This record gives sequence, structure tokens and C-alpha cells, in this order.
Amino acid sequence: MPISQKTFKGVLDYDVMLGLMMNAVIEFARYHGGTIELNKIEREFGAPINFSDEKNYPDEMFLKLAEVVGKNIGCGTESEYHGCERLFAKFMHRIITEKYPAILSRFSSYRDMLLSINEIHHRIPLIQNPDKLHSELSNNNIVIHYKSPTKLDYFFDQLLLEFARQFSTKIEIRYDKMMTNGDDETVAIITIKQ
Repeated sequence: MPISQKTFKGVLDYDVMLGLMMNAVIEFARYHGGTIELNKIEREFGAPINFSDEKNYPDEMFLKLAEVVGKNIGCGTESEYHGCERLFAKFMHRIITEKYPAILSRFSSYRDMLLSINEIHHRIPLIQNPDKLHSELSNNNIVIHYKSPTKLDYFFDQLLLEFARQFSTKIEIRYDKMMTNGDDETVAIITIKQ
């Protein structure tokens, strides 16, 4: 469902986005929106759209900003919105690899990176509660549990694909659960192809 139809109830105090993610949405709008009017986005958002990379902002602010930006760059329907999630994941992959190259260069393989996702999430502070993302080995597959009130399953999926591409790794992803389907978490089962 489009982000504007998602409900956002019972958000805990630790459910916050770092300003880096908020600024990335604005940069994404500039990058994909062409002649988009940032003043118009700011008016519709109802607050200034200048965020400090190091400051935390409530998830509902992120959702509101994503909704306004999405509407202004043509992501109004559900399928358009999921497409924008994927484009944003590609954009964020670039930001992550540019801002945190030392963290990611420590891993010699995609498998090692996925199995260390908890540590990565602690060191790349895009979301304050890293317990929402963890991985484990199961029957030679890597299982990743993802839980967030933003429910960005298509963003998550595309980010997994982008990092696989970065490590020149062929993968297959199967989902046991997806928050966008009403589940309480997303569970991705990743098979690395030999």
C-alpha cells in the first residue's frame, strides 16, 4: 500500500532515523526529481527540510518526508512506491559505500558481510536500534530478520542485491515473511550460488 495509507501507531522512543537518512531522501529527490521544487516539498512537509546528519529524527518524520518526496517525483501508487524504494536503495548503497568504505572493506565476501550485519548496523548508524536487523546461518543459507515501523521491504531487498553485486556474488532470495504483507517482521532466506 502507498506510504500515505500505512498506519504508524505505538512507535517506541528508540525508533528514530539518523539525519543522514533524512538528507539522503532530499538528495534522492534532487537526483531523481529533475526540476523538482524543494520549496514545494518543504511546504508540503510542513517544516524546514535541512537535517543534521548526526541528529536523530522520529520515524514518522522519515515516513512523512518519504511520502511528500515520493508524491512529488511520481511514486504515488503502490507499485510506483515500491519502485522508488528500490531506486532509493541503489542511491543509499552508493552513500554507504562512499561514507563507510573502511567498514565494508573488512569483508572478503558477501557471506561474511551478511553474517556480520549486526556489527555493520551498529557501525553505520542509519537506524538507532540495531536489534531490528540480524542474521544467522541455517541449512547453508543465511537468514536475515528485519523489523522496522517503516516497513521498507523493497528497499531492504534491493540493498541485499546491491551488496551482492558489489561482491560479485550470485544469490537467490526467498521470503518467509514480509512486513508489507502484514507480518510482524521480514525474514529473508539467502542462498549464495556457487
